Amino acid sequence: MNIKELTRYVENLKSADLKSDEQFKTLLNRGMELLRLIDTDISKEFGVSRPTVNRWRNGANAPHPAMRKPLFNYLAKRASSLINSELRSRPRRTKRKAG
Repeated sequence: MNIKELTRYVENLKSADLKSDEQFKTLLNRGMELLRLIDTDISKEFGVSRPTVNRWRNGANAPHPAMRKPLFNYLAKRASSLINSELRSRPRRTKRKAG
């Protein structure tokens, strides 16, 4: 897992233009790839059908901008959780005493 890539993704989510359909599509697809989510994960979380999620991913339509913020928050929370678990699993470096 690439922590830098996940961190950059979270930053992009936080600064996203909620009115941009193209940016929504890009961030949704990238998030599903990075976080290894499937359309069912998103559909269950937000109470929409799997075909609706697929239409969002393909750019055929997009949710109202008011619904995008909760979706971006969900993706950011999942990414942040992965970052934190990756950091916790890394071995700690110990400082050597000079001498």
